[in-house]
Amino acid sequence: MTRIGQQITLGIMTGIAGLVMGGIFMAFHLDESWDLFLLFRIRGARTAPPEVAVVSIDRTSAARLSVHEDPGTWPRSLHGVLTERLSRGGASVIVFDLFFHEPRSEDDDALFARAAGSAGNVVLAEYLRHEVLVDKEGKRIDTVLREKRMGPIPRLAGSAAAVAGFPLPKYPHRVNQYWTFRPAGGGAPTLPIAAFQVYSSSAYDDLVRMIREDGPHHALESLPPHKEAFMNSAATLGTMKALREAFEKDPALGSRLTETLTGPHAPPARTGSTDLVKAMIRMYQDPASAYLNFYGPPRTIQTIPYYQAVQPGTSAADSGEQFDFRGKAVFVGLSEIMESEKRNDSFSTVFSLPNGVDISGVEIAATAFANILEDRPLQPLSRGLQFTIIFFWGFFAGIVMDRLVPSVLSPREVLLPLASICGAGLVYALAARQAFADWDIWCPLSVPLLQAPLAFFGAAVMRTIDRERTGYGIYLYTDVRDFTSLSENMDPHSLKNLMGGYFSLLSGIIERRGGVLESAPGDALLARWEIRGPSHASGKERQRACRAALDIARAVSSLTENPDIQLSSRIGVHCGPASRGYIGSRHQRKNISFGDTVNTAQRAEEMNKCLGTQVLVSGDMAAGLHGFLTRYVGRFELKGKSKAVELHELLCPVDRASPEDKRLCNLFSEALDAFHNRSWDEASLQFDRIISEFGGDGPSLRYASLCKSYKSHPPDEAWSGAVCQDDMSPAVPV
Repeated sequence: MTRIGQQITLGIMTGIAGLVMGGIFMAFHLDESWDLFLLFRIRGARTAPPEVAVVSIDRTSAARLSVHEDPGTWPRSLHGVLTERLSRGGASVIVFDLFFHEPRSEDDDALFARAAGSAGNVVLAEYLRHEVLVDKEGKRIDTVLREKRMGPIPRLAGSAAAVAGFPLPKYPHRVNQYWTFRPAGGGAPTLPIAAFQVYSSSAYDDLVRMIREDGPHHALESLPPHKEAFMNSAATLGTMKALREAFEKDPALGSRLTETLTGPHAPPARTGSTDLVKAMIRMYQDPASAYLNFYGPPRTIQTIPYYQAVQPGTSAADSGEQFDFRGKAVFVGLSEIMESEKRNDSFSTVFSLPNGVDISGVEIAATAFANILEDRPLQPLSRGLQFTIIFFWGFFAGIVMDRLVPSVLSPREVLLPLASICGAGLVYALAARQAFADWDIWCPLSVPLLQAPLAFFGAAVMRTIDRERTGYGIYLYTDVRDFTSLSENMDPHSLKNLMGGYFSLLSGIIERRGGVLESAPGDALLARWEIRGPSHASGKERQRACRAALDIARAVSSLTENPDIQLSSRIGVHCGPASRGYIGSRHQRKNISFGDTVNTAQRAEEMNKCLGTQVLVSGDMAAGLHGFLTRYVGRFELKGKSKAVELHELLCPVDRASPEDKRLCNLFSEALDAFHNRSWDEASLQFDRIISEFGGDGPSLRYASLCKSYKSHPPDEAWSGAVCQDDMSPAVPV
């Protein structure tokens, strides 16, 4: 492959890898969790619009007003007084993010209702509860949920300008989005949307006039022509749903109205009405959910303690200032300070504080309202545009890294590509931050930042492809049983002589059987028999490796004449592809094999300890193996492996097999079939019979124990018969 072709290949591969990662991130919402967290933290806090304020219910207010800390017990006359204060102060809309679905003191309820009705701009929250439906017999239907709305008591609901819910997910979900119009609620508007409609009621007449001038819209035939005709909760809900339906049925309506509003022949509008009409158009035409463009940590939005708002005199005494509520949208609800302990209405967000303090639900509602007012919602790019950016950024990173990564990697020579990785990531992050901070555009961030190091490693691999190759082979892995205990009980000189003889013996056996000794880490040994491919692992190669395994097992036991030293080996054999290459320093390098095949051979060797066997070969090795007696011992989920592996015990050449050996294999096969068929009692009896007849057969001992365990705690219905390696604790010593 030419250098240019290699660069293009690496660029395409990096781009495709980015697309795969992007798809995974989007499927598991990791893009929201990681991208938004990084972008908001890089951007930092920004100033919230002064037209929005929060009146916080907190512990200090409870103490000052001599009421219980639980807001649910506060007399509603207090809310009535607050409503009167805010209304006289000129608040444009008053939003209570509190639930009033149960009646309390009749006098207090009446006072609050009169105040809300007199203000004419109060929006109340409704409680939304999801219930699991039951069938006629009273059994749960887990797949069916019903949303039950629990609004304010009729007296309060009738006095409110609007009533709406505001469902948000609780921990462990991080709040990034909110419903504008709830699909589960028949398209009903949520609390911030209803609040904005009441807030912008002065521009309602202009919006309706523009829609009627645009053309006939059947959904709006019964629409009140003036705001005064719908300023009660039921009428407001009907009006908003009718407007939403009109924009949904005619997706181009919003574009036409915006063009009319901003064009040279725009109709005359009252002061400030144009911006409100634009905001309402966008609110009704946008999707049913929107991303929250947070302003910062808790209380970034102007927050006034409840007691100061309800008793204005205390504000001057405490802080030397009076709060001006003229033209403001005022949200009343629990503050995050009280919620850090009670956790009833606080939510995890990108700006949750390290000490566990989250942002309160009322501030999230105020944030959503402020986003609509400013016309600055968070705007994620379309999926297609995101994938386009990810692919071409990966393509660019792949080409650059292929040009920068040297042929021979050394600490000094990798500094430039590593610096390039950091530089490229920084440049992209700054560009994404700029788009996010200035234009509220959310560009993909996590995946592109991962693509640069991915391209570096891809280039490094392509540099070493000429020095390393992937081939096929049969791998035998063995180590000494209880070597740690052996080394503790022998003096170093005797141990050296013993292990020297051990490795000399094994090396000779492997060489005689046509294998190559590859490495000998510690007391272990790895040998290989090379083959040209999976179809070339013929009987000769398999037979040679299996004869070597049996020779080692037999020869090691007779290596020492000392009766106090019991030396034996456990052996695992597997065949398949593996990559070989050089490791080590410039002056001391070794060519060894890597890969799943080698790892599987090692894991097969480890299973001997669990099963009480000495030589185990994989199913791939046993397939097509002739001339040897093997016993299928099951499928196992080996450590570090995602797929189960078949294992067979290699017993002996067929011409040396005794009738007892063959009988053992037949009986064990029948017992294992019963085990796989979930016949725990039958399998247990058969394994016990084998144990009794053959003097403590290792696999039978373990399976007999496992039958009892599975009888008490059976595997699930999807069980494939594979047994986890961790479940196969050591049975008997080899």
